[in-house]
Amino acid sequence: MLNTSLCFNSYSTDSQYICFDSCDNGLVSGRLAVLSVKKSMDFSSVMELINGVEYFLDNFSVVERNESPRLFSGQSYDTHKDVLCSDLNGLVSGRLATFCVNIKFRQNSTWQGEAVWLETGKKESFRSALELLIMLDRALCSIQNR
Repeated sequence: MLNTSLCFNSYSTDSQYICFDSCDNGLVSGRLAVLSVKKSMDFSSVMELINGVEYFLDNFSVVERNESPRLFSGQSYDTHKDVLCSDLNGLVSGRLATFCVNIKFRQNSTWQGEAVWLETGKKESFRSALELLIMLDRALCSIQNR
């Protein structure tokens, strides 16, 4: 049983649960869930995970972006066209690992916040989306090396 009391405010619109079900040679899959709006989405790549986090932040969060996304000329910005959101049902936990991520700021076109690995209770701050992804990757690698 996961200790969700380690998480920030579980029902905050800014707390997202990243539930990893598999990680095979760096290819991840799982679910992203936001309890406050009772929504979740499946992901089968890191890019789908990033787009899902952005979707929830853009549509349900009070943490607003402070810059518009940069695009190659002639392109429109719609990263959410492929996000399939469904109603949240069942427990929020991944077969491999579960993280509660609280994004506090969206400055310099990236995310800043804290993440808690619910199975171990470890809590870390991150200053960018890349730093968060590296932390998640190292945690998943440590599971696979056991």
